[in-house]
Amino acid sequence: MHSATGTTLIEILISMLLISILLLGVDAMQVIGLKQAKVNYYFAVAEQQINNMLERLTIDNYPDAFAWNKQNQELLPQGGGVITENNIAVFWGNQNAEKCTANKMGKSGCLQIQLS
Repeated sequence: MHSATGTTLIEILISMLLISILLLGVDAMQVIGLKQAKVNYYFAVAEQQINNMLERLTIDNYPDAFAWNKQNQELLPQGGGVITENNIAVFWGNQNAEKCTANKMGKSGCLQIQLS
């Protein structure tokens, strides 16, 4: 009688299946990480744009809001901004000035700061 000492084809196939599932999980984590990085980027850009307008307001009582808003449109997807007596708001994605009532992060979001 001969005894087999090597691995069988079924063991190899099961190992390959487990490795494939593991690699798919790693890829999924990378995709989620990239999406979160994009959301963080949009929020950081909005924060920088608000700080930009605050500096313009301290230098000039009537800054060029049109140029600032054009920058918002260039830097953020469907971006825009609003300046009122009480606050400065930057929004992007499906958000607009009316929906911008609280800070929100995501593919569409809003960031606002109250002026004192």
